[in-house]
Parts: sequence; C-alpha cells; structure tokens
Amino acid sequence: VRACVRACVRACVCAGAVAVLERQREYGAIVGLHAAAHEHAALLSACRKYGEQQPALWVRALAHFAHAHARAAEASRGSGGGDGERAEGEAASEECESLLEGLGEALAEVDSRALLPPLLVLQELSASPTLPLGTARGYLLAHLTTMAEASAREAEQAAALAREGERMRAELRELGGSARVFQLARCSKSGAPLEPPSVHFLCMHSFNLAALSDGEGTDACPLCAPEHARVLER
Repeated sequence: VRACVRACVRACVCAGAVAVLERQREYGAIVGLHAAAHEHAALLSACRKYGEQQPALWVRALAHFAHAHARAAEASRGSGGGDGERAEGEAASEECESLLEGLGEALAEVDSRALLPPLLVLQELSASPTLPLGTARGYLLAHLTTMAEASAREAEQAAALAREGERMRAELRELGGSARVFQLARCSKSGAPLEPPSVHFLCMHSFNLAALSDGEGTDACPLCAPEHARVLER
C-alpha cells in the first residue's frame, strides 16, 4: 500500500512539473524529466507532441533510447540461474524490444528531418554495442545510396565541365586565327531589331545597348552570366 501511495504521489508531482514546464515552453526539460524517470513511452509522447516546435527533441530521444538499450541489454546478459534473476532477465529482454521500437521511431524522425549527419547518428547508435544491425540497416542503405548518387552526379558534372573547358580552349584557338561573324538581326534580350550602338558577345548573343540595364554592363553576357557564376561556385 505504501508503495502505491508513493507511486501516486510521485505521479502527481511529475504531472505538475510537466504542466509547469509546458507552460514555460521548456520542452527539453520535459523530455529530460521522462528520461531520468525511465518513462520511455511518456518520452516518446512528449517528442511527438513538441517535436514540431523543437525538432532537436528527437535527437535527445535517439541518444536516450540507445543508452537505455545498452543498459537493458547488459542487465539481460547478467541474469543468473535463480528464479528471481531469470525473471529480471526476461523483463530486461522485453524492455529491450520496447526500446528498439522507440529507437526506431526516433531514428526515423531524425532522418526525415535531417537533424544529424550520418556519422553523428552512428556515433549515437554505437552507445549500444548489442544493437541489432537491422535497426539501422535501412537508414545506412538509404544514405549509402544517396552518397553514391551524389558522387555519380559530381563525376558527371566534372566530366561536363572538362568538356566545356576543352570546347572553350578550341574556340579560343579558332578566334586566334579567324574572325567571328555576328549574324543576329534582333536583340537577344528585348527581341527588337538590332541597331547601333549594339553589344556582341563571343557566346553569340547580341544586344541593343539601350536594352542592357545599368547593373548588367557590357563585360559579360547577361544571359550566360548566371550559368558561368554557377560553374565558378562548383
């Protein structure tokens, strides 16, 4: 009876603390309160409730479930042959299963919200050496696929830039030995007939000088300049 009374008193105190912290928008403290009390379900509920306002709560949940799983797994392995110890070991095993579900949800949220880079996620997961590989298999495969695709795109862009550089070098060699004839009859910007004074660029775009704004100038083709800037940024 006394144990029940103490549990009720504690529950009322926790509920009051959560109400006060919620009013103060101290959502991280609420998660910390549930983590310290090993209230895993309540911790998940708090993350679901406040995660939109503070997405980083899911990072704390991930760390909590990884460390809690490590402790539960250790307790499960340390159970001996007595009835009481076997019961404790079975309870720890059941807790491990529950913690894996919570960890899986936290991992999915951290991934979907891009809250941590993959290396830091793996660092958090490494807190539990006995964590089944299947827990993070999907996450790892997805990120390895993304990295492979990004690498392929970068290689393709590098090849395209190399081809463009060779084309420009060939064009420069050609300009060194021959004249370039500009044959456009209309302004590349306004579409109006070309009239002197006009500006011609080696990309073969031509403009009426009046069509160029003060910010564009005559140093670079205003139509090609954005793409050239993107190339330089790469």
